[in-house]
Amino acid sequence: MRRLANQSRDDTYRSNRDYQTLHQRRGQRFVPRGGSPFRLVFEAQIVADFRGLVCWGGYGLALTPTTLTATLSAGDHAHTSQVKIDPSWRRIGALVTAAPSEGIIRLTLEWNGGGTAVDLWGLGAGRPEVPTSKSGEPDLDLLSQSHLTPETFYLAHQAAIDIDIAADASERFVLDEGSPIHLKKCSYCGRLLPVDPARLGALAFHKHNAKLTKHQNECRACKKWRINDQFNPIRTKDQLHESSVITRERKLFLREPEILQRIKDRTGAGLKSKVWERFDKKCFRCNQPVNLEDYQLDQTLM
Repeated sequence: MRRLANQSRDDTYRSNRDYQTLHQRRGQRFVPRGGSPFRLVFEAQIVADFRGLVCWGGYGLALTPTTLTATLSAGDHAHTSQVKIDPSWRRIGALVTAAPSEGIIRLTLEWNGGGTAVDLWGLGAGRPEVPTSKSGEPDLDLLSQSHLTPETFYLAHQAAIDIDIAADASERFVLDEGSPIHLKKCSYCGRLLPVDPARLGALAFHKHNAKLTKHQNECRACKKWRINDQFNPIRTKDQLHESSVITRERKLFLREPEILQRIKDRTGAGLKSKVWERFDKKCFRCNQPVNLEDYQLDQTLM
């Protein structure tokens, strides 16, 4: 079997508690002072890349369910999108193409509902750090998919608001402390990004039941661009099978912590034999004896 460099099941790094520690912050709350719809305007000085790409993104919630209308304007180009937000944190953001190479961009957020307060976290705008496809060009369709936005733009999301409020914002508002939000560090990009312990996999990380936070080490964007797209095309069938078996095997032994810990610590040897021994060397469905070398682990049987 051909062995590939840096193709361990750990994807070149180990799971450290640093990547499974939750940090709590609070968002920034905007409480309208009259006016419906309420309008909030932000501005940023940007330099677009040679493709003319600019973006905005963050996380938002509304104390009363409402629809957030967001318009990002850059030169003569604008992009408007709508997202429904409610008392749970939601991912928001969009990409604009063919923007001027430099200048001011304006992000306008509008919502109805009279005095409905909206909380924001990590709201920012600017030039995205665009991952490239196999052809060398960014896959803009993937970049804009809702299950990757806004993490895939690689904005910092370091504070509640990472963009300036425009001087001519048309509506008055009161700033207040917002709702708590839980953050976790990505093992690749190092950003602190949101997770929701009550809604696993809903925010910046896919869920992973075997982890302390119930979420993967890497954010959705790094999982897509830096792991799956980079490693999967060069992995052998055996390596892909080994990865899937480890996941299923962990679920099998979740109630046997000592065995599970040994599985986590090893380098991948003995995957079949552990399950074979677990079922007393028999098929768990028909209870007939089986030889270790004569059967395959199959997802439908696990």
